[in-house]
Amino acid sequence: MSTSRALARGLLLALGVLGTLASASAPAQPRLVAAAQPGVVETGSAAYRFERFTLPAREAGRTYDVVVAIPRRAAPEGGFPLVTLLDGGAAIEAIDEALLRRLETGATPPVLVAVGYVGQPRFDVKARAFDYTPAPARHPQAPLVDDQGRPGGGAARFLALIGTRIVPRVATMAPIDPTRETLWGHSYGGLFVLYAATRQHVPFATFVAADPALWWNYGSFLKDPKRVRKAPDGGPRAITVVRGEGGAHRGGRPGAAQATALAKGPHPDMRGSVAPEAAVTLARQLADQGAHVTLTRCTGQGHGAMFALSLRAALIAAAGAAPDPAAPECGAEAIASAEPE
Repeated sequence: MSTSRALARGLLLALGVLGTLASASAPAQPRLVAAAQPGVVETGSAAYRFERFTLPAREAGRTYDVVVAIPRRAAPEGGFPLVTLLDGGAAIEAIDEALLRRLETGATPPVLVAVGYVGQPRFDVKARAFDYTPAPARHPQAPLVDDQGRPGGGAARFLALIGTRIVPRVATMAPIDPTRETLWGHSYGGLFVLYAATRQHVPFATFVAADPALWWNYGSFLKDPKRVRKAPDGGPRAITVVRGEGGAHRGGRPGAAQATALAKGPHPDMRGSVAPEAAVTLARQLADQGAHVTLTRCTGQGHGAMFALSLRAALIAAAGAAPDPAAPECGAEAIASAEPE
């Protein structure tokens, strides 16, 4: 069994017992300001040490804030696994000392790389709308905006920045196992993860897309041809799509309150432009292209709750840590494998 497929199975197990940690009542609209209390980066950790650097990107007109969390224990012979987290400010805020201790005592504690934006403690809604969304292959020159009129289409440039500038720099800070690198993202970040899984020259073997915004640009990513390459260890890439019950984010019409808010934007119908089962169709396409694909639904969990739930599960799986016993809330909806059982 390939390393990436083993991580995917670990993620499914972690999701099964983490479902009760998230609240279905979490707000659909993200909180943009930082928490009032200092987080683990500021207070310090007995399990991990932190390094931080900023990375100007003149062509994008912004500066990235990158937080790197490195286990305090000695690295294994082949190096640490690596997990790159999008929406880095919010991701770091969702990580506490208890989780870091679980990761550090796991079989393979990962190095964490949280990629955020300088000046935006949690979410930079304009920057992420551009960085995380791919330009359609068939109409690359068309103006690209989301349902609120925010420009998009910068995923290729952002993916190149991660692969050529961020991950190599992190590899100078700690020994990294190049066959055990994971990319995680939620919503627009989930769409970016799926885009990255179909690109060449990507360092990641495992991809975790939580409630991906497949509706973006009227589902243009779903219409582009897919080609999934091999993982760095020569096996199939492992792609996990985790979805909750946030209908407006995975296809289908939003609820009345959210529909009223979205109607103020220039493209109010965009979020309902793809079929509710678009993720299932996409999973089959990716499996046909040679990936090991796991599709998981978390019953009773809203779009906002899926952020922390899927992030924790991805980290626990990468660490090879045993999940806490709890009643399962997430289950495999469909599994398609490029490898024989």
